[in-house]
Amino acid sequence: MGEIIRQIFSLAVLIGIIYGGFWIFNNWRESSRNLPAGLTLYDDGTATFVGTISANETGCREERVTHCFLTALSGGKKVRVYYNTSNDYFCANEKAASAGLAADIGMKVRANGVYRKVGDDYAVNTCTKPEYYITTSY
Repeated sequence: MGEIIRQIFSLAVLIGIIYGGFWIFNNWRESSRNLPAGLTLYDDGTATFVGTISANETGCREERVTHCFLTALSGGKKVRVYYNTSNDYFCANEKAASAGLAADIGMKVRANGVYRKVGDDYAVNTCTKPEYYITTSY
């Protein structure tokens, strides 16, 4: 019976080591990838992005889309900066929402929020906490 417990324990340790290795490798890959030049990732899952606004999707105000966001470029790569949601979703950051709605194409943007990457799309969401921000300037 003791031998079986020892084997189960050894197997559990091995699984933990393998899982930990995959986790470290994936985090290393994400942080060392060819990220947009203005995108800085942090260990807490947030990011700061600096770029130039190329589009402002304000359709959430008319319920055409579920989220309002800026599309900005840095180093030739696109990053979406989410700043507001439709009436069906709660946005905890009115200050970022106001800054996003007022932003114009060609402005410089600096945003801080939750980082997410889906496929080839990079995103910073400023809607989840009032501490996150969007600032713009020409």
